[in-house]
Amino acid sequence: MQIELKCLELFGKYSKLASGEVVRGIYLWTVPLSSGEYGVNYVGQSENIFERLRTEVANVLTLRWTVYNVESMKGVKRDFIFRPGWPNKSPEYIAKYYLDPESTLANHLKFLRSYHILFSQLDASVNLRQVERALTHDFRKSQGDFLDNERPSGKNLPDDYIQIALIPPAGIKFIDLSSG
Repeated sequence: MQIELKCLELFGKYSKLASGEVVRGIYLWTVPLSSGEYGVNYVGQSENIFERLRTEVANVLTLRWTVYNVESMKGVKRDFIFRPGWPNKSPEYIAKYYLDPESTLANHLKFLRSYHILFSQLDASVNLRQVERALTHDFRKSQGDFLDNERPSGKNLPDDYIQIALIPPAGIKFIDLSSG
């Protein structure tokens, strides 16, 4: 199966998140790395991608999700600067990242703006969950723990694994950490 990916702008005048358009398919949260390649941080699927992404953005902005240090992500690390309910932080850290709304919002917006969202609209004949599991497996194999999706049990292929050839937009190449 071949899947052609398109870029989606989260913010700005070309963002489709507020369009009300319903698009069924898969999406990838990707990060441009210092190497010029892209790391895939999350693979998702939805019957309505734009609605799902609006929810995910809201979860970041309302302190429900982990926020990573943008600079560390460029080097293929996932050092977090905010993690909901994280108990082992110094009082200074808590004051800066949890209690200072301007600092917290600035860090969360910088985090969101660092991502490049790629998506593909898929018709009703495609099993979205099957595609998501196959892509999660493939990116976990090539990018290890950089991928944020929950780790599937075992190292075997999903029972319903299908081979997928992704066609990214021009200029985007996914990093492969498995050979190094």
